[in-house]
Amino acid sequence: MTTRDANRAATGQWFVFAEESTTLDGAVPLGDVVHLLNNYQTAQGGWLEINGNGDTGTLHNVYTSAYCVRGGAASWRFKAPAP
Repeated sequence: MTTRDANRAATGQWFVFAEESTTLDGAVPLGDVVHLLNNYQTAQGGWLEINGNGDTGTLHNVYTSAYCVRGGAASWRFKAPAP
């Protein structure tokens, strides 16, 4: 969740780019591969990327990168929550 104070310079805003979606309404179907671009400094914030396991108490080590496609590290999928 992004609060107003935490959203300085649009760091809490992301653009979603789908690799394969062809819907005309802009919707991204569950399971499609997407890339997330941060809107910091007018979309200069970098692509969300994963770099292995996180530190103790965290799940993953994520950061932003200047590159969108780097060995799948910046590829994400939306999935439905477990029933």
